Amino acid sequence: MTRRTQRWMRLTAVLLVFGLLAAACGDDDEAAEPADAPATTAAPAPEPEEEMAEPEEEMAEEEMAEEEMAEPEEEMAEPEPVDFGDSVTVNLGHPFPARHPIQARALEPWAVQVNEVTGGTVTVEFFAGGALGPAPQTYENAVSGAADIGWALQGYTPGRFPVTDVIEMPFTFSSASQATDVLWTLYEEFEEFQNEYSDVKLLGMWVHDVGDMWIAEGRVDTIADIEGLTLRAPSPVQNAVISALGGNPVGMPAPELYDSLERGVIDGLFIANSGLTSFNLYEVLESGVQCNCYVAAQFLAMNLGTWDSLSDAQRAAIEEVSGRVLSMNAAAVYDAAYESAAERVVEAGIEKVQLDEAEFAQWRAATQGVIDGWITGNSGNFRSQEMFDRMQELAAG
Repeated sequence: MTRRTQRWMRLTAVLLVFGLLAAACGDDDEAAEPADAPATTAAPAPEPEEEMAEPEEEMAEEEMAEEEMAEPEEEMAEPEPVDFGDSVTVNLGHPFPARHPIQARALEPWAVQVNEVTGGTVTVEFFAGGALGPAPQTYENAVSGAADIGWALQGYTPGRFPVTDVIEMPFTFSSASQATDVLWTLYEEFEEFQNEYSDVKLLGMWVHDVGDMWIAEGRVDTIADIEGLTLRAPSPVQNAVISALGGNPVGMPAPELYDSLERGVIDGLFIANSGLTSFNLYEVLESGVQCNCYVAAQFLAMNLGTWDSLSDAQRAAIEEVSGRVLSMNAAAVYDAAYESAAERVVEAGIEKVQLDEAEFAQWRAATQGVIDGWITGNSGNFRSQEMFDRMQELAAG
């Protein structure tokens, strides 16, 4: 037997003796630790409960903070009632049929909004079909107070709106929404634009959908085909455009267009595409030319005396639903009418000529004099060149 084995046997015997002695001491000593054992005593039982209570106190503080934050909501739930003043009814006159899409889909909803935002104190009553005066008198009626509100085209009073005429420069826009947005930006940026309407409260200003050239018989493929054609022009600017293209422009009230086309009094016309539907012209047209020839502006103007007679609260509320907001809504109505008219053109079998770039360049070159004439003719009165350049920049946008 080796010495290592002998030492291991003696150590085992000693440990066995100590084990027997420990067992003889009884159960009371089983959990006791030696006096010189390391300090590993656990914390008293209540301490963990106190530590767990701290988050509950924090939650209580958060709940109190939330209750304090909720107090402003209780205050906001009881807004001060607005005193809009006395109830009033204002009239709105225009030369178009009562079924016109702008009255039905833009102005009538606007009138409902006006009534709602003024707490039911302002009511708008419509007088369609020239009931308050003929189309050329609409703006002046709003100025004089013969009507509270007027809606018509600026082009009905030639020479009255030289600044606004910038929007009619040829071949510039592809939609009413695009042109109306540009129109409002020009109005906001140029003081002379605002001054043009200083004698009324301008509630809205938009353009109709894009107008093209339409022909009763035959078709126009080139600028040479326009030579000698008698074409109805909707405004003085378009008179100049038709002349520059080689045609003979004539003025004519819209209700006369159908008979004039049918009897050959005119060979064709410039008109907004939605006008084909308004005056049922599909039956008397054979072709058209997609030229994005023009758009024309329209106004919604209130007499200043009527506007000033409203309370501050009424005016502020009406402002919220008018201006650019109302105008873009009206433009969207026209764009929808344009799309509907395009479908009916196809259904009616009317050919729509698409000009190629080379041909269109000739149309542009021929009508450049119209643009130059507007710029030079107005340069002494307002910043016409700067305004035209800004419009081109915005349109290219």
